[in-house]
Amino acid sequence: MRILTALVMTAAAGLTLAACTTANQTEARPLDYFLGRTLDVAWGDLSTEGDIEVREIDMTARFGGEPSFGDDGRGQEAYGEWTVLALCADATTVADAHAVEFGIIPTTLATTEVVRDAEAGRYDHDITCLGLTHRPA
Repeated sequence: MRILTALVMTAAAGLTLAACTTANQTEARPLDYFLGRTLDVAWGDLSTEGDIEVREIDMTARFGGEPSFGDDGRGQEAYGEWTVLALCADATTVADAHAVEFGIIPTTLATTEVVRDAEAGRYDHDITCLGLTHRPA
């Protein structure tokens, strides 16, 4: 399992996050909304206010592949190619979180069955969630 951590600081990354933020979003979405969705959707809900710690855990090895998240150097440009199977945060929504952890796999591996298993919580314990008490319902 490969773990990448990013501390997103408003001054340093505010422009990047602003580009990914949904412009007309009026209501914060619950954590379970992001299961089976691509990482760029989840990043789009992150607050652009204050410091946010984001950990992405590449769970590809669980499915017989080699972890490769971040290897191509494309950064957020590639987030649409990764699917969230597990997550936890220090708040009940990604929008309100100051720390969030995503368990991800390449979207090519995210079959309907895998997504259903994610929604059922099968992969919840594949990520550490150290200090993060909120998980999808």
